[in-house]
Amino acid sequence: MSTDRFLKKIRRWAQEDQFRSEIEIDDLTASVIDDLEKMYNTRQGTVMLDTEFGLPDFTSMMNSLSPSDIENLTRAFIMTTNRYESRLKNVTVRFNKKEGDLGVMRFSVSCKIAHAEQLYPMKFDALLQGDGSVTLQA
Repeated sequence: MSTDRFLKKIRRWAQEDQFRSEIEIDDLTASVIDDLEKMYNTRQGTVMLDTEFGLPDFTSMMNSLSPSDIENLTRAFIMTTNRYESRLKNVTVRFNKKEGDLGVMRFSVSCKIAHAEQLYPMKFDALLQGDGSVTLQA
């Protein structure tokens, strides 16, 4: 057991943080991906504290997608990310059709992640499954 008082420990921890970064960029990126995946898999209207949180229910669109549907989905990804993930800046989302993606819609997301007063590039794919779930691939 340490003999330092609690406030003295806090002061020491603050001084240590000045000399080293507590969170490495890889850990931060993993945290953002995890949080985004949870957010993208939450349907709007299901969170009582904020009914706008999450993505709209788009499972009915999966059978007959029009260009305007793809545009609406792209806009929903951007707006939701910008509103609820403040660690990301300059978010762009593009529909990315690939061979072999049966029953899956792929959106490529590129952005910058803010860490230690710097911006680092970040890219990942958001795979929208036929059942409405979203999986992220970094």
